Amino acid sequence: MDKGQIEEIRRRISLQALVAASVALQRRGRRYVGLCPFHKEKTPSFNVVEDEGFYYCFGCAERGDAFDWLQKTQGISFTQALEQLAKQAGVVLERKNETVQARQERESTESLNEKQRQRLRQVMQIAAQFYHQELLAPIGAQARAYLRARAIDKAIAQRFMLGWADGDSRKFFEHMRQKKCSASELLAAGLVANSEQDRASARARFRSRIIFPIDDRQGRTIAFGGRLLEKNNTQNEKDHDKSEKRFNAPKYLNSPETSLFSKGRNLYNFARAKEAIRSNFAKRTNEKAVLVEGYMDVIALDKLGCSASTASLGTALSEQQLALIWQLEDEPIICLDGDRAGLQAAIRAVKKALPLLNENKSLRVFFLPEGEDPDSFVNKLGVQKWRKALEGAETVSEFLWRIEKAERLPIDTPEKLASLDKVLEQHSQSINASTLQKYYRAFFKDALFQERRNLQRQRQAQRQGQAQRQGKSGGDTLNRNVDAANFMLFSNDETLRTRTLQEMLTTVMAKSPELWDALEERFACIELPQDLDAIRQAMLLAYANAKPDEDIAKILSQSGGEALRQLARSQHLFIQNIYSKGKVAQEIVDQILAALDYIEISKELVQERSRVREQNIGLRQEARRIFTQQ
Repeated sequence: MDKGQIEEIRRRISLQALVAASVALQRRGRRYVGLCPFHKEKTPSFNVVEDEGFYYCFGCAERGDAFDWLQKTQGISFTQALEQLAKQAGVVLERKNETVQARQERESTESLNEKQRQRLRQVMQIAAQFYHQELLAPIGAQARAYLRARAIDKAIAQRFMLGWADGDSRKFFEHMRQKKCSASELLAAGLVANSEQDRASARARFRSRIIFPIDDRQGRTIAFGGRLLEKNNTQNEKDHDKSEKRFNAPKYLNSPETSLFSKGRNLYNFARAKEAIRSNFAKRTNEKAVLVEGYMDVIALDKLGCSASTASLGTALSEQQLALIWQLEDEPIICLDGDRAGLQAAIRAVKKALPLLNENKSLRVFFLPEGEDPDSFVNKLGVQKWRKALEGAETVSEFLWRIEKAERLPIDTPEKLASLDKVLEQHSQSINASTLQKYYRAFFKDALFQERRNLQRQRQAQRQGQAQRQGKSGGDTLNRNVDAANFMLFSNDETLRTRTLQEMLTTVMAKSPELWDALEERFACIELPQDLDAIRQAMLLAYANAKPDEDIAKILSQSGGEALRQLARSQHLFIQNIYSKGKVAQEIVDQILAALDYIEISKELVQERSRVREQNIGLRQEARRIFTQQ
């Protein structure tokens, strides 16, 4: 694209008008102020500087121009934002290396396609009104009875424009013909399908179904979802439902992919949910954006006052749908059934979201009790308990830890710990935001460390029990050593905990020569204080100069001199009273190294937080300086 054209679009577009379409702004001098749409706040800190063509929030440091605004609020690409703003600005975009003939053909095609889409939206609106009137007419009595059984009254049906598609489609075709809708338009809108027996004849796509209109982001009907009613009472329905039963028609049926509708790019009830979020934001309420499984779940929550809910359209959650729901809230909740299917859906959604997560965008996961849906859950417990329950929704990190751990229960072997560590590391690496990836890795390392500690305690208890049963002495001494070690290993004093781990690592390596081939390099690189580093350097030198026929264990013990012998006699190094060689020593060293890695990562994260905090302070100061000058 020509940079001159981009600048021309910026010049012609009013950023204030663009933002004011969704944010209430008040003029203050040369700028406009309102509540930030990117984070929740009670005092306006979001500023739009019309003359300079940019916006900035003092609360969350979000900033950008008109192109950034559309990308972040509508979840679209820069190219899509450019084309949208170009149309508003009346700028014809030029493509590089595009001939005049090619440009004319493209513009003609784009104009024709837009006219066709406008016409199809009209056709869909006509169909929606027809289906809705059929629901309210005598022919819709069966559908109304079903809806009443689900506590959906006339007012709710009108709010969602619910409808009824009769088993006999002749009335539908006649109505659409009277409204000047051609057969090709009905086919393009996804309202009809060719018959399986006779390809030349068309039949209505929706028959004997309750109709749920699906709207686009602007609230215009672009598709339908239909729920099949199992029991039909009229003769027409019996005659015309034979094909449905013969081919095992699904309970729920959506419109096919059309030029207006793509299942992976839309959410049911998105426009209403967005309006509800804005209203709740203005009223200072704390309504959460919730993604549920179906149309009825959305309607059930809406009728009880929880209007900020949406539903996917029968497909696995897509990146485009995630972008949409993030327009509603930075941390929306995915609400799913507590059965196996719900769990698998949550896993797919979370894995899809991981590469897209960042410091400002995430998810929470909430599972309903098995056998419950949002409708039954809210009706039993009430709206307040529903909202309270949502507060306990798991974070993505908590959900992944719980699920991956559950897959490997009981965690009673190093192999299972290694498997768990590996898959959690893969999840961390899936996150593209580097700072967030560090936090996830630290969270998982901490959880793994606690799990190793639990496994270690279990084994200690088993060995203590064996020792007591065999009449071995020294049990009281061992317990005192364990208590002392636990105090220092799990103390809140990070310096004491780090020192304890470093001492344990040094003494275990001194008594376990069989580990050196595999761990010499890692042992050499770990950070140690000066006194322990002196012992390590002596051991490294002794190990390097040892001859094949020499006793390596003796050489290592002697290399550290009196300092190493005093260290080994430290009461808290209880490991030496229990373990000394082989596979168990390997596990101990792995645990110690993992714990030291975690402490190091935590230090890095603290430093990173300080750096980001200083950067944000600098940005705010710079922005205040700019506004002060104005």
